[in-house]
Amino acid sequence: MVLLYSNSDSYCIFAVKNCPIIVLNKIVSMSTFKAEVQNKRADGTYNVRIRVTHNRQQRRISTNIYVTQADLTKGLKIKNQSILSKTDSMITACRSLCNDIGYSLQSMDIDQLVGLLKRRLSGEDDNILKEAHTQLEIDINTIKKEIIESSEFVAMQIIKELYPDLDNISFRKACKFAGTNGRRWLENHISNGNICPIIHGATKNLKHTFSRIEIHALKKAEELKSKNILNMSQIKNKKIK
Repeated sequence: MVLLYSNSDSYCIFAVKNCPIIVLNKIVSMSTFKAEVQNKRADGTYNVRIRVTHNRQQRRISTNIYVTQADLTKGLKIKNQSILSKTDSMITACRSLCNDIGYSLQSMDIDQLVGLLKRRLSGEDDNILKEAHTQLEIDINTIKKEIIESSEFVAMQIIKELYPDLDNISFRKACKFAGTNGRRWLENHISNGNICPIIHGATKNLKHTFSRIEIHALKKAEELKSKNILNMSQIKNKKIK
């Protein structure tokens, strides 16, 4: 098996002798939770915390539960079944929120997630999910980048990596490739920074070309945005054709 292409640790494309190309899709990171204690307080008790691990980062949420040495093993693991039952309920609530947020969870940073988890644990359910998705609303340029990294574009990306000249086209061809009012559309997105020309050659003889993939993805981004597909969850779950 030979690695042909890897895209920022998101996708890996392998070739196996006498077999078709194998594409391993992006692995969705999962959030995990664990009840634990750390530092002993002056009164001899320990505060139970929920350790949150998300996108390889960790934070801890303090609870209103305190335990003594009798509730712990020598390795400071919680052994009191009554305490474990309470922390299990908290962890279930955390997992439930993550399930409700859905695929867009991986696009949240850990501090955003912890903020929402604290509200869920405190019993504040109203508007949490609405605010979670509002935090993930993104602009058209970010949507374009997400589309380019989607599995539907992997084959096109391989071709671009191996044969860049097939993807690069002149301004005139780019206008035509963009479709109706292509010149106006292209110039507008260039001025807004949503698409950038590729510069070739020396300063005195510059040649500008444009990426077919980028134009196609930007068109799809406009389509999704026009249909109010505005957050990561909807983009990643939307079938891109």
